[in-house]
Amino acid sequence: MHTLTKVFIVLWALLSVFIMALAVPLVMNNDTWKARYQAESAKRLAAENTAALASKDLDLANIAKAQAESALNKVISGLREDIASTTTRLADLRSQLATSRQEKDAIQAQINRLSAAAETSSHIIQTQGEEITRRRDESLQLMARSTELEDQLRDTLSRLDVALDAQRTLQEQIAMLLEKQQNGGVETASSSENVPAIPSPLVSGRVMSVQVGADGNRYVEVNLGSRDGVAENMQFLLARGGKFLGNLIITKVELNRAVGYVRLEQDQVMINDEVRGGLRAGL
Repeated sequence: MHTLTKVFIVLWALLSVFIMALAVPLVMNNDTWKARYQAESAKRLAAENTAALASKDLDLANIAKAQAESALNKVISGLREDIASTTTRLADLRSQLATSRQEKDAIQAQINRLSAAAETSSHIIQTQGEEITRRRDESLQLMARSTELEDQLRDTLSRLDVALDAQRTLQEQIAMLLEKQQNGGVETASSSENVPAIPSPLVSGRVMSVQVGADGNRYVEVNLGSRDGVAENMQFLLARGGKFLGNLIITKVELNRAVGYVRLEQDQVMINDEVRGGLRAGL
């Protein structure tokens, strides 16, 4: 056999031993790698499941984040509105503060003026106090004088009442004399228009009633009668608060009342109008 062939055979044998030596660990390592592969596959599945759960958690977290961001945006928007409103309110308060300061300055200036006026008024008040004291003394004197005059007035009114009573008595006596004269045949005038009138004692009274007669004249009843010296054909003035209303010509007389018609009426006569004077026809 050729030497080279022998060398190849020896090399082949050595190579076979070497390959066998490598094959045994390789087979053993194959089981190990297979087990490792299965373990890694299981780990991969577990990791994928974990990743899927993490993805779901991430989606939920994203949703929660979106909701939180939406709520936060709403809160931020509300805060911005509050800030804008607060800013506006602050501007208004600053404006009011400026106005208040101006008013304060104006009030202070007015207080200063009033203080100056008060000082002036103090002197005036002092002067006025002295004047008031003087006027009070004068007033006391006037009150004393007024009391004295009131006493004199009451005395005068008392004497006047006595005089009026005497006048009424005199009027009654005159009425009685007139009645006697008429009964004695003395002819009286039928109308005050045809006989000159002479003054009689002045009397005053009030209108009690007013009526329009069939002849168109206005007839008035007054609270004066024969005891007041009133007689037929006497003429009185009708007035209201100093205003002339007309003349009253007496046509009927009783003790405490009399009736007459209105002549030269300037205004309508009413109840409580005044009856003044008294002109009596001459005898």
